[in-house]
Parts: sequence; C-alpha cells; structure tokens
Amino acid sequence: MDLANLELATEYRTGSGGASDPIAGFYLPCLSRSVCYLRAAGFFRSSILSLVGSAYIDFARRGGRAIVICSPKLEPGDVEAIFAGVRSYGDLVERRVLAEVEDLLRSSDLVRPVSALATLVALGTLKIFIAYRPNADGMYHEKIGCFQDENGNAVTFIGSANETYSAWAEQGNFESVEVFCSWHSARDLARTEKHEQYLKRLIENQVQGVTVVPFPEAAKRRLFERAKTSFDDFTDESKLPVTRSGKQPLKHQLDSLVSWANAGYRGVLQHATGSGKTFTAILAIADHIISGSPALVLVPSQLLQTQWRREIQENLPNAVLLLAGGGNQRWKDPYILAAHTSNVASPHPRVTIAVMATAGSKEFRSKIASGDHLLVVADEVHQIGSHEYSQFLETGAGKRLGLSATPQRHGDLEGTERIFRYFGNIIDPVVTLRDAIVAKRLVPYEYHSYGIRLSREEADEWRSLSKRIGFLLGSNNSQDRVGGAISPEAQLLLIRRARIAKKAERKIPEAVRILLESYQSGQRWLVYCEDVAHMEDLFAALKLRGITSTLYHSGMDADRNETLAWFDKHGGVMLAVRCLDEGIDIPSVTHALILASSQNPRQFVQRRGRILRKHPGKDHAVLHDLLVLPVDGDNDPLGSLESEFVRAVGFANDAMNVGSHAKLIEMALQTGIDLQKHYVDIEDEGNE
Repeated sequence: MDLANLELATEYRTGSGGASDPIAGFYLPCLSRSVCYLRAAGFFRSSILSLVGSAYIDFARRGGRAIVICSPKLEPGDVEAIFAGVRSYGDLVERRVLAEVEDLLRSSDLVRPVSALATLVALGTLKIFIAYRPNADGMYHEKIGCFQDENGNAVTFIGSANETYSAWAEQGNFESVEVFCSWHSARDLARTEKHEQYLKRLIENQVQGVTVVPFPEAAKRRLFERAKTSFDDFTDESKLPVTRSGKQPLKHQLDSLVSWANAGYRGVLQHATGSGKTFTAILAIADHIISGSPALVLVPSQLLQTQWRREIQENLPNAVLLLAGGGNQRWKDPYILAAHTSNVASPHPRVTIAVMATAGSKEFRSKIASGDHLLVVADEVHQIGSHEYSQFLETGAGKRLGLSATPQRHGDLEGTERIFRYFGNIIDPVVTLRDAIVAKRLVPYEYHSYGIRLSREEADEWRSLSKRIGFLLGSNNSQDRVGGAISPEAQLLLIRRARIAKKAERKIPEAVRILLESYQSGQRWLVYCEDVAHMEDLFAALKLRGITSTLYHSGMDADRNETLAWFDKHGGVMLAVRCLDEGIDIPSVTHALILASSQNPRQFVQRRGRILRKHPGKDHAVLHDLLVLPVDGDNDPLGSLESEFVRAVGFANDAMNVGSHAKLIEMALQTGIDLQKHYVDIEDEGNE
C-alpha cells in the first residue's frame, strides 16, 4: 500500500468530520499504509491506542516500526529541586516515568490500551524516548510527525496535537495539524525531508537545548508485565479500539468475531435479543472499514435503518453514511452508490445502510460495486430469505455476516437454505435468551398464562374447518398435496381457522380484566393484537372501563417515531400489531400482554425479547399470555391449539416464577394435552 494513493488535505481540524476528520481522514489512512512512523510530542499516552490500537497492531504485523519522543510529566517543585541540587534531571526523569507507568497499570479504564502499548514496546515495534530541557524550567513541547511507506513516500505534519486520546478524539481538545506530502511538489518534498532529518537528529540526541534519553529500564520492565507474547493474541482485542462509544465488548462478542474470522468471514450470529448483536457487527464493520474498504448493512425496515444509523454515528462517528430506501433516494444519483461501495481505498470510512426491499431491487443491484472488497451485514437475516428480498443474494461480497435470534425461516426450508448458502453457517457461540438473562444482559421476567375457551359459535366453526382441513390433508388427490406440501385450498382454510383463535371474542374481556387488576400508573404495557380491527375493539373496551391506551400500527396517521418517544417518556398502555415485532428498541417497557400470536416461534421470541431489555430502574419484566384451549372433540392433525402450549412451555422454562409450570400442567390436564412430549424436563425445572 502506497501513501501516494491517498488524497490528503493540507490541514485537519477537530470536528471537521468525514474525510476532514484528523483520525479517520488522516491518521488511520496514513498509518495503515506506512512502514515507519516517527513522532515527537509534548505528551504521549497509551490512551491514543483507544483510537488507533487496531491500526497499530496491523502496522506491527506488517513489520512496521514507530519511534516516539515525548516529555516526562513533571510535578510542581520538580524543577526547583533540580536547580537546588537535590536531584539530577536524569534521576528525576526515571522517577517520573516509572510513576506514570504505575498509574497506567492501576487504571481499570485502560487495560487493553496498556496491554497493547506494552506488547508494541516489548516486541520491538515501538521505541519510546524521553526528551527534557536540562538547563531550563520549561518542557519539551513541540509536535511533529512523519509517516513513511516502503516506496520512500513521506507524509509529515506539524500542529497542536499531542500523541494522546484527548488530542485526536472528536470528544477531546480542539486541535489542528498541517500536512505535507513528498509527492505533491518540490516545496512539499523539501519540507518533508527537513522534518524527517530533524526527527532523526532529535532521536540521536543531536538537537541543541534538548536532551533525549531511552525509556528508563525500570519503567520498561514494569510495563512488560502487561505485554503479550505475540501480536496474534490481539486477534479479538484489536477490534475494540476503533469504536468511540466507550462500550467494552463481552467475551461472547469477541469469541463470535474470532469464529467468524476462522470461518473465512462467513457466518450467522444466532444471539438472543439484548445480547449485543448490533455492537458485535459494528466491531466487525469497524475492523473492515479502517483500511478504506466499504461496508453495507441490510435491514428489513425504516425503523431499523434509523436505529442502525444512530448506532453507527455513536460508535463510528467518522464514518460517512449513505442511506438507501426508507424514503432516502440519494443513492440513485449517478455514481453515488458505486463510489460509496467501490474497491478503491478511501481516506474516509464508508457505510451504506439499505432497507432490504430496496437492496433487492434491480436498480440497486445494478448500481452497487460488488466484490471481495465489500462487507455485507444483514440484520434480522431471516428476512433476506424471502423470494423478494433474496434477489440481493446474487451480489458478491468477500465478508458476510448475518444477525438474528432466530435465523431459520418458519415453514420455508428453501428460503432458509438461501440464507445459509450465502452467509454461511451459524457460528459459535450461540447465545440463548437464558444465557442473556444469566449474564444480566436482559432482565428476568415473570410469566403468567391464562386459558381462553372459544364461544359456542367459534367452536362450531373451528370444528367445521378442522373437518374440511383434515379431509384435504388426508386426500390422495395430487392437486391437494403436491410434493408433500399443503394445497392452497387447505392453506386458506388454515388461515381462516387460525384467525378464530387469534381473535377469540373472550380475549378482549380477559385482557380488560387483567389490565384493570394489574396495571398501575407509571408502568409501560405493550399489548399485542392480531390486526387493526382487533386493536380498535380492545381500545374501545378499555376506554369504557376508564383505561386510556395508545395505538401503534403501520397505517397510523401520527408519526410512529413520535408515538414511541411519547410512550417511552410517559408510559401507559400501547396496543400494537406486527410492526413492533422486529428490532424496535423500547427498553423502558415493563409489561407485555399477548392476545394474538402466530405459530411462528420467531414472533413470540421477539415479542418476549421486546420487554426484557435493561433500563434504569427496571429490575424485572412481566409477561401475560392468553392461550386458546383446544376445542372438545376436535381432531386437528396439525395440533394448532396445542402449539399454543409449546410457546407457553418455552416462556415458563425461562421465567423467574417457577409456579408458572403448575398452571400450565393444570390446563394441559384439563384439555387432554400431553405436555411432557413438549417439555420432558418440566418437573426437574420446577424443582430447581
């Protein structure tokens, strides 16, 4: 990699953002293409590795060498002690540098940066020299640096920035640097050569008025206690420093990234809600885009696009974002998407966030620059397996990462196969909801189930439909069963019958009763209904009993984001349909009431996950679940109502109130359901 390929500005200043950002636009691109880095600064701190640690490790693996000259941190009275003859300057320098190292080793916030610093020094990548002024009461305080590549190109800079986190981070000091490139002009070449020669004379202690000495041996030995034996030990930790949010990755997140890398950067993370899938993916994105390569994030909805944009801006504030879909049309302009996803290394990190419906379109696929340089991350990856969205899976990408708590598509083996064929297999470790609760990533929850009987009219219609469905499923007519699949006619009847259970008329009075008995002001209840009509019926019933509720659905006139924000702030009861199932983050929710749920396990796993996210003041959540009991005399070959108990068993299994099992067993016995075949360990779990 050649420094001369970079399009560098003549100056960089804090807060400029994008390509003008000092770190993303200048420091990281230069370090990633250099084999030598010479730096003189008033201060050098290991905290700088919180910003550029990953690039430094890559620099070391390429055989790069860095030399830093900096000042010791003098305390009040040090200079007076020197001039009074109490201490020599050399003795004082050794004492102060050793004290600084001791402070670093005690810092819990800098464990990884200090370990990286110690390893860089111990393995010879980084040499540190100490500069001081023996005959003055001031300190060595100039700032100058030089990057060099293997072809002899040089980039030098001077300015106000020290070699510290606070000097280079956007959240730190307001600093600026002026940049000179050896290939730009004869004048720049002369400046870079002058800077380089000066730095070499400084290192060799040949600059008048300044004394330069090696890093004290005592301090070096102490620092080496944190050193690793190889740069290979930074396979996972090198991904940490490129994010700016201050979040610390957990072991399962780092382990997942290692597994993904070992699988050739292909795989699917099957991690429960709240386990940090998004942050894990952001670590992967950060590691990829640091070298100038682009990343593409696929999401199923505009709301998730908004959430991803917020997460990227928080963790990777210097990334240049391009949004596609969800009302964002700029990607359609000539060359915009192609440039944002091209394989030409860019001085600024590029991330595109596209809604899957847009990404699967012919126009998007014709404009994107696909290839091995591209990283594709798909959130809620099960969605991409649909016939419409899966058109995107023809797009080439070198690195591919899927995210989902439930990656398999319910009842769609072909779609599931498309997902795994493109993204690769599920990678270790799998993180279950119970894992997340035990790790305190989610709050524990209570589970309360209630049995609902169909009305006489509903039961009669259920039996009639069941009889017709049974006849079609048992028919030998090839038109009714093609290749073992359920015929379209039978599918329509199954949908009609399922709606009877989902909208059973006794559910609304039971929901009103539960809310009247349990709801308290200040709580945040999320009530899942089957459709808008079902939701409006419950809204009216609650209003008659003095309970005000809020409606949330895709066709609402009010702004959905504002509705969520109001609910998050003020609380109350929100009635919702399926548009809240995937990825929407409302951590303040304390209670959920499920009136309607499909047989798709993904749906109820996601609905449970919505209420388990951590939030200040929230120590647990409560889930209420209405189950429709089987109809007497029903002969259902698919066990549709029995599947309600399968859901309930899973909910009770992970709940904090073990008594929830007893109620399930009682209801199962009353209706003739063999609960043991769904949960053979229920007795053992109940006795834990």
